[in-house]
Amino acid sequence: MAETRATGRTAAALVLLASCAVAPAVPEARAAGADGGASLLSSSAFAPALPFDLVAPADPPASSATDLGPDFGLGPDPDFGAVPASPAAPAAVPVPTFAPPPAATDPAAPAAALAPESAPPPPAPPPAAARDMDARLGTAAAALDAAAEAEGPFDLGALRAAAGMTAPPPAGFPPPRAAPPDAVARAVPFDLRLALAMLSQGSTRADDERVRAAQGARGDVALALEGGVATLDTVREGLRATGLQPEDGPVRVPLVVMPDAVLLLRPGEMLALARAHGAFVLAFGRIEADGARIEAHGPANAAVPAFAPFVAVAGTGSLWMQRTVVTGLGFGITDKYAGLAMLGHPLRPPLAPSAILGSHLRGGGGVVLASAPGVRVEGTRFSAMRRGALRIDASPGAVVAGNLFHGTATTNAIRLRAGSAGARIEGNAVLGGARAAIVAVDSRGVRVADNLVWRRDGGAVKLDRAPCGRVEGNVLVGSRQKGIEVRGSAGVRVDRNLVSGSRSAGIWISAQEGEAVTRLTANRLERNGTGLVGATAARVALRANDFSAQLPRLAGGDLATFSTQLARDLRGAEATTLRAAGAPARNVSPAPACDGDPA
Repeated sequence: MAETRATGRTAAALVLLASCAVAPAVPEARAAGADGGASLLSSSAFAPALPFDLVAPADPPASSATDLGPDFGLGPDPDFGAVPASPAAPAAVPVPTFAPPPAATDPAAPAAALAPESAPPPPAPPPAAARDMDARLGTAAAALDAAAEAEGPFDLGALRAAAGMTAPPPAGFPPPRAAPPDAVARAVPFDLRLALAMLSQGSTRADDERVRAAQGARGDVALALEGGVATLDTVREGLRATGLQPEDGPVRVPLVVMPDAVLLLRPGEMLALARAHGAFVLAFGRIEADGARIEAHGPANAAVPAFAPFVAVAGTGSLWMQRTVVTGLGFGITDKYAGLAMLGHPLRPPLAPSAILGSHLRGGGGVVLASAPGVRVEGTRFSAMRRGALRIDASPGAVVAGNLFHGTATTNAIRLRAGSAGARIEGNAVLGGARAAIVAVDSRGVRVADNLVWRRDGGAVKLDRAPCGRVEGNVLVGSRQKGIEVRGSAGVRVDRNLVSGSRSAGIWISAQEGEAVTRLTANRLERNGTGLVGATAARVALRANDFSAQLPRLAGGDLATFSTQLARDLRGAEATTLRAAGAPARNVSPAPACDGDPA
């Protein structure tokens, strides 16, 4: 018993010593914290240099209830049962499976149910035992960067092994496709102004005039494909027959795929779009590409130097792309010209499923998928994207799994926007880049699981107004800002994550309303600027979280007063609920119930 008390008092003394240097209340925004965190949380003084020592310290003796002292506002959480003194061995981190796309769902419908827990979850996966985890991640990342120009499949196995994660499953390509029409498409001239007007029915007209100006002396004429299946041979013959481009070579004329047509790109074919002539592809029908290449070609456009070719699918159109390399597409400030865009109609669902599978997108403006229920992006490499690599909007049931994001990037790798309820972001790797790696906004029931984020020059995972989300089984190492941020999102569960070396907070909870509860279970926090920080955090339910490698900066903001309590139970043997300083009384603005919550 004496040894137990000494251990608890030593940890508490370290926390009290650290607390003398900072005020317990941390404002949410300070000039020195680029991520909105307080300057002390972002200070390099609390960010040890990489590589980290990831050797788990020996388990401290469990403190008895009598050693805990005064209540400090903590108590057993009525939402949690007792946690076993000796948790079971960690289970394997779940990995994504490449299943057929889910059926289209109504964006207004509630999110799919989250399965209730029948037993306390296992603890977070243990960190790698070697001291050189970061160095091994760097070696694996360098190998992927060196192969950035490769056009074949990539392997995340070495990278995940360096992070102590399980190997990804083999990709199950190809799933079923829509049956193409039997007829051969016709190629006819088409008014470009009408095509752009059709595209702008569901989006802004910004940059339309620049697209028209890029056509030069040819003016507002495009080649339309209608009434069947078109191949590149169909395109070449149509360009010659109409006199729009008598010679072979890169396509110089905009292509418009009408609603009753399919543009088919076969293995080994290249669709080169001439930048200097204002070429692009606009599809109201379907595009299918398998083993093909699509790229911007040639010098800059004389009339609009910023112009670059793009592929946009709109209305009830759809896109199916696998094993395809896409290079240099996209320009401007709008989603429709971003590079590779699918812009569905909010009231008329696509006539066929859409997916991007096993492909490689490099050096472009990014991928935008809007109003595309059940869309899938799997096994695809995004390298050196000029804007956000993948942006998904109003697409319930979207699946983003097993992808690699690396190279220079100026903003989010994966950004899930309004109305994408029940989306799954699983098994991806994000290496470097600016701002938060994975962001979900205004979408209910999103699952962010089994992802690896390494050395992000920003945060790692952020849920913003995304109630009932799950953040589980992720490995988040060396983020310059926050590891996991939960903002204005009631009913979120954060389980079994390893958050290491974030220069700001390991987990940040803010702008929670009323009686919102954020549940943190079996996470491991180590060597972050501060472990757990709140800024209007409401209630935080803790169970089996490991803070043993987070001393002395355990908690901050309106959760700072709980640092001593956390120090006395560094491995979370007892389930507790923290009520943030200034939180309202019970039964005020109750949080919405989430599927799977305890009764």
